[in-house]
Amino acid sequence: MFFRNTVSALNLARSPRVVFGLLTILAAIPSALLTIRQPVWVLTGAGSVLAAAAFLSVPARFRGRAFVLLAPCAFVASFASVNLGPLSLQGLITLGIAMIALFALPAAKATSSILSAPDILGYAFLIWASLTTVVTGNLTVSAMQNLIVLSLWFLVPVAIASDRFAQKLHRSDLDLAFVLLAYTSSLIFAVNQTPIALPEFLSPGNRTFGFFAVACLTWLAPLYWSERSRTVLIANLALFLLIAVSLSRVALVLAVGVLMLSRLRTRSIKSLTTTFALTSVAFVVLAGAVVRISVLKDRFFGGDRGFELFGVRFDAAGRSDLWDRTWNSFADSGPSIIVGMGAGASQRFVQSEFANISHPHNDYLRLLYDFGALGFGLWLISTGMLLTNAFLSLRHARSADTGEERVHLSALLGILSLLFGMLTDNVVIYVYVVVPIAVVVGYSRGQKALETASAMRLAARRASRAS
Repeated sequence: MFFRNTVSALNLARSPRVVFGLLTILAAIPSALLTIRQPVWVLTGAGSVLAAAAFLSVPARFRGRAFVLLAPCAFVASFASVNLGPLSLQGLITLGIAMIALFALPAAKATSSILSAPDILGYAFLIWASLTTVVTGNLTVSAMQNLIVLSLWFLVPVAIASDRFAQKLHRSDLDLAFVLLAYTSSLIFAVNQTPIALPEFLSPGNRTFGFFAVACLTWLAPLYWSERSRTVLIANLALFLLIAVSLSRVALVLAVGVLMLSRLRTRSIKSLTTTFALTSVAFVVLAGAVVRISVLKDRFFGGDRGFELFGVRFDAAGRSDLWDRTWNSFADSGPSIIVGMGAGASQRFVQSEFANISHPHNDYLRLLYDFGALGFGLWLISTGMLLTNAFLSLRHARSADTGEERVHLSALLGILSLLFGMLTDNVVIYVYVVVPIAVVVGYSRGQKALETASAMRLAARRASRAS
């Protein structure tokens, strides 16, 4: 069924309107590059006209908020190398995504049915982070981009949940969106691993692609176990193989975990046992590959071996010294331990201490350093509540047999992947990682709100009949 729906949707490409839209998008890329050196108003005007023409030529189904938010993520961090004066093209795209998520909120009639404690705490964090940044005078471009991506983690779920609650967004829409996202990004990254020379702005980094691919897997892996679609299977395999090619260690471990846990069914002991056995075998195979394949072995056990886990020392790629010095700077910051030093403060410290490193490579340390214990606590509690809600929604979906359990499982896997990725990387400020996971979390929340409202209406009707 899913494959037929996908083919049907892709057949829209035969429409002259769609062909015109694709040609317009392709034309926009060289046009933008040619005007990079021109005044900003020329670039902005030309880009706006081309974007509007492309948007209007695309079928209505692909103009939904979820598609518009996800589409730029297919290029991962490719456009970071295109400079538009003080801002990169990636930064401009990030700003555009934030505007889509932000300005849609007041118009969403269902927002009041969606807002809950995690949102209130999340908005409190955003207010605190903004005030800290303004008061400390750290209003740099980098700081503003960080604040924008952090805001997306709390704005996008509410926008998507509102769409789902109003039934403007359906599960098949996200299925198609993530399949297209997987195939597009995989093709770009795969071609970059060959001698074929693509433009520099279409060259996503290995580590950044790895975490983006994990974010996609959190939706696509449960989708495969539910639909058993060959199209989805190929997308999952392509993403996993390319994560291995990227040599991103944490992303590879997360990918194995997501693929195995995505088939988890808690209704029977047999399912739990099978999933546990498969997961154990998968990690044993991964460990064997790391030990026997020299490239992987060097990535895990070469270098400074500055990180120890269960008595085994791993290559920390210089992170041990980086974390120690960043933590010591934070611990010696006096009142800033509580209030923080503003968005981007940790980056500025790292850049002043290390020649070739520009991020702390630990987002928990970043949030502590930038926004203090108060800001860090607000973010962590809010995200922890989102995680708890996803787990409770999953458990309810399975006990009530609503048929939506894979949606809530995807949200749970997405949040867990983000939290684990934050341990060694900068995923919380990667817009192409945050947005896909936030979209899934939002859909899960909207679906739960829709089910709750439906159950309340049913109970009211039964009560009225009984009376």
